[in-house]
Amino acid sequence: SIRARTRDLSRALDAQRRRIKSRFLLHGLGWIVAAITLVGLGAFALDYSLRVPAIVRIVLSLGTLVYLVVALRRRVLYPLRKAIGADDVALAVEQRFPELRQELITAFQLGRDLSASGATALRGQSAAMVERVVENAAAQARDLPFDRILSLRRTLRIWVAASAAVVLALAVVLPRLDAFGVFLWRT
Repeated sequence: SIRARTRDLSRALDAQRRRIKSRFLLHGLGWIVAAITLVGLGAFALDYSLRVPAIVRIVLSLGTLVYLVVALRRRVLYPLRKAIGADDVALAVEQRFPELRQELITAFQLGRDLSASGATALRGQSAAMVERVVENAAAQARDLPFDRILSLRRTLRIWVAASAAVVLALAVVLPRLDAFGVFLWRT
């Protein structure tokens, strides 16, 4: 039935939406780890190598804090709060798999409208045609490798950069642990 096939499409798109949201979270957290580490390392290097007046240290600390709060909001909180609809996910899937030729979004919208409004939603369209479109799209969606929709490359690069920043910070801070303690106390 059309409703069952539409539910199947909806479940597949919802699963993709959850994957997209979790990838945004993972990507944003990696970016934040890299930023915090590099900004903290830069501040420590500045404090360690120069006699920075207290007012400059305060201004730099406040600027760093504001920067990190804005980055957290932009890189983590905004993507998590941003509503991603099933239509958006269907369009993203079709962009990754052009062989679908907009059948997924068409089937999802027709099936959703038909399920919500019944036969009045057809507006001159054949019920058999709508059923066939939804059935074809559901069959194609079952065979799609959904794990290929999101590229892991950018997120991996961010986490490699974050890991490198943490290793660099440890290499710089561990030999100067007393100085780092003083830096943290001053900050």
